[in-house]
Formats: sequence, structure tokens, C-alpha cells
Amino acid sequence: MKYPLKFAVVLTLMLLYSCKLKPNPGWIKDKNGCLGIRNQKLAKTMIDQSDLMGSSETDFMKVFGPPDTTTEDNDIRMLIYYWGNMCEQNKPATGADKCYARFYFKKDRLSSTNFICE
Repeated sequence: MKYPLKFAVVLTLMLLYSCKLKPNPGWIKDKNGCLGIRNQKLAKTMIDQSDLMGSSETDFMKVFGPPDTTTEDNDIRMLIYYWGNMCEQNKPATGADKCYARFYFKKDRLSSTNFICE
């Protein structure tokens, strides 16, 4: 009788955890930030609602989708998503100001974020 109860508890916890990692279709659709859907407030809300700080890169991308670009520096991997950009042919316009969000993963865990406009 003990084992079925443990199994049910573990299964319930797994289902609850998997349900909270829902993709944000608007964010994902806004490739390179050209549609005006992505912004800093939305990114922070998505992180908070899905409790993504400290999560794996895989779990993070379940919510945010694939990044626009990635880079690595020593033991830190950065996923970069553009937002609020002037675009030409669905890419940030050359010479225009660019805004982007950097999500830093250390040892495959989201450790910090940075929102930059330049």
C-alpha cells in the first residue's frame, strides 16, 4: 500500500511541474523582436510565473523557445533574444539601435539576466 501512494505523489508532482513550463507563443513568434511582442517586462513575468531562475537551459527553452543567437564565455552560456527592434526583412535593421535580453547559464542553470539597448 505504501508504494502506490508514493508513486501517486511523485506522479502528481511531475505533472504539476511539467504543467508550469508552458511555451509563450507570442514571445516565440516574435523572432528577432520584429513584431513588438517581446519586452523586458514580459520576459521577467515569464521567468517569475514559470519559476525559471535556477532552471536548466532545456526547461528555459520550453517557455522561451529557441534563442535568436547564443554565445559562450568560459563556463557561461548566454541565450540572446532580441526585442523592440527596428527591422528589415525580419532582422534587426543595420545601424539601428538594438535591444536584447541575455540569459546567462552557468553549469546549465539560469543564473542571471541582463536587458540591454544600444
